[in-house]
Amino acid sequence: MRIKSSDVIAGQPAFAMRTFLKGMQGYIGTAETIAEHFHTDMATANQIMLALLHEEYIEPDRDQDHWHNSIKGNALVNATARKPITRTTADRLIAEFLARVGEINAGPYAYRITKVILFGSYLSEQPTLGDIDLSLVIEKRYPDPKQQEKLEKERIQAAHQQGKQFHTFLQQLFWPRQEVLQHLKHRSPSLSLHEEEIEHILAQPVPSSILFEEATTSS
Repeated sequence: MRIKSSDVIAGQPAFAMRTFLKGMQGYIGTAETIAEHFHTDMATANQIMLALLHEEYIEPDRDQDHWHNSIKGNALVNATARKPITRTTADRLIAEFLARVGEINAGPYAYRITKVILFGSYLSEQPTLGDIDLSLVIEKRYPDPKQQEKLEKERIQAAHQQGKQFHTFLQQLFWPRQEVLQHLKHRSPSLSLHEEEIEHILAQPVPSSILFEEATTSS
């Protein structure tokens, strides 16, 4: 997805709405969350929430009182204002991405990639693309909890030795998984990575294609 500075979503600047949905990390929110973020009253917050629901950027939770990002909402989170890319460039980026998947699975990382699912504009007939949407199945390297915990501690220690600074305990805790995503992303603004465990692309009524699949065996 591409957005411009002049775009408006649910009555708010598109960039501001992207920042808001990104800050939610896809988790459940309420109208109070909107009011607090946009510094507005509850009446306006409810209008924004209804507009987001109507435009399908968010979806209601089971209790209908909370919501979370939809696939479209997560596309907005990863939206960019840069120029589109050609299919030739997209093909090259995908090939390079799959090579990095091989590096992750063969390397010392605490997590491995067992499935890569392609969806979004790449599967359309568009000659140019805003980004490449990839949903990943990420699994722990070892089924044994003690073995997995040991490896994760080793990855955190290795990051410390390389000068990595963690600002919070949670950043450090999630680093073994985050470093995998960072390596796969490779700072490419054209790659939009999603987690299948959260978004369930294969269960959604959207076109998708499995690019890579590996048996879930521990090394």
